[in-house]
Amino acid sequence: MKDIFSGSDTIRLYLAKREALNRADKSAESLEYALNRMNNTTGHANVYTTLAALIFGVTIPFGFGIYQTITGVLTLAAFMGIVQISNSISNPLISMISEGNVIQTTRSIKNRLDELPITESGRVVLINDKRKAFKSLALKEVSIQINQKTILNDISLDLTSGEKILIKAPSGFGKTTLLRALIGDVSVHSGEYRLNDLSVSQISKVELKQYFGFVHQNPFIFNDTIIFNITLGQRFSQELIEEVVHEAKLTTLVTQKGLDYIVGENGANISGGQAQRIEIARALIRKRPVLLADEVTSALDEKTSLSIHDLLLGGAYSLIEVAHHIDSDTAKRFDKCIDLSQI
Repeated sequence: MKDIFSGSDTIRLYLAKREALNRADKSAESLEYALNRMNNTTGHANVYTTLAALIFGVTIPFGFGIYQTITGVLTLAAFMGIVQISNSISNPLISMISEGNVIQTTRSIKNRLDELPITESGRVVLINDKRKAFKSLALKEVSIQINQKTILNDISLDLTSGEKILIKAPSGFGKTTLLRALIGDVSVHSGEYRLNDLSVSQISKVELKQYFGFVHQNPFIFNDTIIFNITLGQRFSQELIEEVVHEAKLTTLVTQKGLDYIVGENGANISGGQAQRIEIARALIRKRPVLLADEVTSALDEKTSLSIHDLLLGGAYSLIEVAHHIDSDTAKRFDKCIDLSQI
């Protein structure tokens, strides 16, 4: 459930809302049934153990003590003293038994933590390829405001099919905001944004998003399998899955671990470079014509950065990458390099 909320941007971008909601419904229903079974089991166990403790620890001893008092074997004072000692022993004992039952309910959780579970993946057949033909994208003197504060002003940009563009600017300049505006998450305050010679005001947000894949600086990785992180539970053919695994250079990881390998919370069981490749595969499998990359190599070592750029620059899609720093050799591989700080 936490993953679904934390990864909501990714879910919205790749139109996986239905799959996410179905997954959330099943998780919530499973949790409710499990909680109900646990409460019933704990309640029954507490009733039986408390009843047994009362019978063998209170009723029988007290009855015997009362009999001994009546027959004169014990004085009343001695009997009351024994009762107080018995309460000091039996009450904590009953509490210990009750808490022990509660502890037992966590045993299966502990076992699942000790043995990381492997879940089944949803590898099924692709229904339809709804990718959009892309010709061009243009921003003309665009300004963007958030909460009445101007983030970007007078930005112009042209992108054609297959073109690779690098946008450079210092940190905090609004590069990520620019990418969010391209996918429709942030509105253009003034100027013109056209896609395929149409104003984006004539294109629904759902349709607009279908033109773009997005590779984030810190990609959100679901605490699930490799295959789920790529497909988000949507339907793709096995052939296409194998194709993007190869294109994203995930073959070694998949060969060693398998597509059903649980990557851990926030990708704890994989490296930063592997997380970026999963994020790229997530975009590639949907065959979207424009790939947006946001500071994708800023936290990676030089060797991994070069490998990621080889991957990004080698595709047939159009590419817009934003970065505050990139080496000159890599920058030369782009068709255009735009420095926002110089505009």
